Formats: sequence, C-alpha cells, structure tokens
Amino acid sequence: MVVVLALGSALCYAVATVLQQRGAQLTTAKVSLHPRLLPELLKLPAWRAGIVANLAAYGLQFLALRRGSLVLVQPLLVSGLLLALLLGELVSPGALRRRDLLAAAEIAVGLSLFLVAASPDRGSVTATSAAWARLAIAVGLAVVGLVWAASRFRDRRRASLLAVAAGVLFAVTAALTKATGDVVGAGLHDLLTRWPPYALVAVGLAAVVLVQGAYQAGPLTSSLPFLSVVEPTVGVAIGVLLFHEHVAVQGWALASEAAGVVLVMRGIWSVTRTTSVAGVGERVAGRGAQ
Repeated sequence: MVVVLALGSALCYAVATVLQQRGAQLTTAKVSLHPRLLPELLKLPAWRAGIVANLAAYGLQFLALRRGSLVLVQPLLVSGLLLALLLGELVSPGALRRRDLLAAAEIAVGLSLFLVAASPDRGSVTATSAAWARLAIAVGLAVVGLVWAASRFRDRRRASLLAVAAGVLFAVTAALTKATGDVVGAGLHDLLTRWPPYALVAVGLAAVVLVQGAYQAGPLTSSLPFLSVVEPTVGVAIGVLLFHEHVAVQGWALASEAAGVVLVMRGIWSVTRTTSVAGVGERVAGRGAQ
C-alpha cells in the first residue's frame, strides 16, 4: 500500500510540475522571489490546476509517510520523472526518444536495486528536540546561503540554485509531514497545540515560493534536475539521521545501494535535460490555459 500511495503521489507531482513551471514562466521577471509572485501566479488557470494536483500529491504522500519510511517513500517519488515522460508522450505522441527510454530504464533499475538492497524500515516516528534543532540550523544556513548565491545571478544558475534550496526544504517538509502524522494520531488537541503542523505550513510555503522562483527564473531543464536529485537525497539522509530509519550497510548491500544511487542520478540527469520533458510544460499548460 505504501508503494501504491507513493507512486500515486509521484504521478500528481509530475502533473503539477509541468503545469506550474509553465505558469511561472508566464509571469514577468521582475517579480521573481517577490511577494507579488504568488498573487501573480494565482491569476493563471494552469498554475491553479497545478495547485490542485499538488494538493492531491501531498495528501497521498502524507498517507504514505504515515505507513512507511522516508527512505522508502522519498526515492519512489523520483518515479514522477518517468510519469512526466509518459505525460509528454500522451500530450505529444512521438516525443519519446531512445535516450529517454534508456534513462527511464536506468531510474527504474536503480530504484529497484537501492530499495531491495537497503531494506528500509520505518524507524522511530518521534525525533528528539535536539535533533530537530540541529536540522533547523543546518537547513537554515544552507537555504540562506543558496538564496543569497542565487540573488547574484540573472541566468540559469539562479534557477538551479533556487531549485537546490527548494529541494532541501521539500525534503524537510516530508520529515515534518511524518512528524505531523504522529501528532494527528494523538488527537485534535495535540494537532492544535504542538509545533510540527505549524512548522510544516511555514516550511512548505517557503519551499513553494522558492520552487516557483526557480521555475520563473529559467527553463525546466535548469531546475528540475537539481530539484529531483536533492529532494530524495536529503530526504533519505534525514530519515536515517533524524528518525533512525534502518538502511543495510553491510557488504554487498552497501555496494548495491551505491550502484543504485548512481543509476538513478544518471537517469534523472538525462531525463530532466531531454527536450521531451523540457517542452511538456509548455504543451500541457498551453492547453490548460485555453
């Protein structure tokens, strides 16, 4: 069930990505990372449709994380890239090329290899306050540094740096989602009086602003590769370090995990830089705006 929920979430995220990237591209450059960016985007039908898809994706991810581990769920969300390829083929038949299929095969094989070798378990749902504090400091410094670096550029590097920052925050959002799931199970009083739900909203909004800034600052090929690599990588690291989720590290398991990660990263980079994915946002959103 966890795998089904995660794959459903990946599908919805794929649809949301292509819709929202196109919507962000239709805004003017002067509002990038400006408070007016989100109001501008809300005027666009395609972007609003992307919000609906994002909400569906988040709901499915929430259910998956209540039942499974970050180490299992976050890598499975990478399959959204494969679904984006299929979406592109549906919108524009014949767009898939041989290298797209090879990259998709690398991702599928790499994911399978990593998950089978890692044998992840659910770990401890409740992390210590000290662990959360260390995570907040590390993430805060990293994101501030990345946003500052992005502000110094007006080209594709801006989109890439903002995408890395957004990927880090989306990984933290997944961790907070897992923590919030525990709070929800404790009842309404805990939901209203404990901090994880409020932190989830704040970090989630910050991640949305950053990723929309990345989409607005350049083409999808400048942001999606970095977002797709950083989010699951940081998510797995948080799962292991914060929630003590188990990942096998003995002998062949470690070697297999490393090989799986390499295959996934190679496939992600190839898929997200191919024209069949880069152009799908314009084709889908163009129809959504009609």
